[in-house]
Amino acid sequence: VEQQDRFARPATPQGHRENQRHNDTSALDCDQQATRIDPIGVEPDEYLFISPYVLDPNDERIMYFAGGSMVWRNSDLTQIPLGREDSTSVNWDSLSYSRQSGSQITSIAAARVPAHRVYYGTSGGAMFRMDNANVGDPVPVDVSNGLSRGATLNAICIDRRNGDHVLACFSNYGVISL
Repeated sequence: VEQQDRFARPATPQGHRENQRHNDTSALDCDQQATRIDPIGVEPDEYLFISPYVLDPNDERIMYFAGGSMVWRNSDLTQIPLGREDSTSVNWDSLSYSRQSGSQITSIAAARVPAHRVYYGTSGGAMFRMDNANVGDPVPVDVSNGLSRGATLNAICIDRRNGDHVLACFSNYGVISL
């Protein structure tokens, strides 16, 4: 058996499309197109290597995005034209009161109940809550009291039934992490 035959893919049913190029995003199934959706206004050096984002669990057209030192909100992702290869301004708003001086937004989560509540954490160990984050420019409330300052808030988990129950995970050396 030749080396090539050992790794052959199984036959697919007639009419079924299959992506034959494993690492080529230009050949997506079902005529889908890759689309860049990040907001215009965030400098490339402000992004984390993997930028945190979350879809609103009560309206999946709404996205909250950690763009450097500030939270951004897209009010309707479905209106961004397909096939974009550059940043877009379509439906993006910067939530100016979320701006952090001297640190980056490192985690973000959205609650199911109450609707449109967003928590975000920073590289300095602070955590904030924004209620009614789906409209206007909400003012965040600092909920960091008693948390590990000086550590990066790496992840936030919210109880699906009660948005007041939150678990925060910190990363750094010598800090309590949960």
